Amino acid sequence: MSITTKEAGFCEVSPRQDIYQHMEATVDVDPLLVDRALKVHTEGYLSMNFVGPDAVGSDGYLVEGVDKSRRPNTLYYLALNPNQAEDAATMRKVSLSTGETYTNLPTFDTCSQSLTREGMRLLEETPVSQLKEIAGLARTRAADPSSVYEIIRNAIHRAVGHNEIWFFGIVSTTYESLVKRLGTKNLQVIGEDVPINDSRVNPDIKLRPTIVRPDEFVLNIFREYVESSEYREKVRFLKTFQYFSEGLDVGNMLGVKPLRP
Repeated sequence: MSITTKEAGFCEVSPRQDIYQHMEATVDVDPLLVDRALKVHTEGYLSMNFVGPDAVGSDGYLVEGVDKSRRPNTLYYLALNPNQAEDAATMRKVSLSTGETYTNLPTFDTCSQSLTREGMRLLEETPVSQLKEIAGLARTRAADPSSVYEIIRNAIHRAVGHNEIWFFGIVSTTYESLVKRLGTKNLQVIGEDVPINDSRVNPDIKLRPTIVRPDEFVLNIFREYVESSEYREKVRFLKTFQYFSEGLDVGNMLGVKPLRP
């Protein structure tokens, strides 16, 4: 897609306006940060009624039988509001270890029987170093819904340029909420919804196997904006594009051609 600066005057690089302080670490590097992230995750899943109280262990975390992405090579993201201690959000990115394949990812274990042929082929063909599982997206009861978008934006920005493919099983209702702003081009469904057969999990919860390509994320939102024919939807995608492009050279990403004086 190629546009002119006149057509995309909003593509100038602007500083990213973060409300939250963003941190990330594995458990070996910063166990205290991971402790906080796990507790935010637990509070979020309880408040959203994804799980019941019996899913919480004596340590205050979701038990490992429910929370399957707690691994040594899991990177925990944490977003904290410096003006309100209880306002926080979290998410995770799981990398595969040497000798592992996509079959070792927790989401694959859950969703393998529901994946499309295209989805299976994509997982099989993606280099192990580029394939990441996203998990544990949650916010505290006191957190503003914008915290979720800001932590996603931070993670996307940090991944741009690394050719990553993000694979995850997203709660179907969460998918329907996020897709209104992020678009179907970004949230690529690669399988049927899968129920969680665990008495500690809300029986209405279903996971939707999904792929995200961070390098194409901002461009895809712009494509949704260009291709939409419904006014309110178009405005929504434009605002989302502006939000996620803060701090990025989106003019270069979109192939903007400078106008000659």
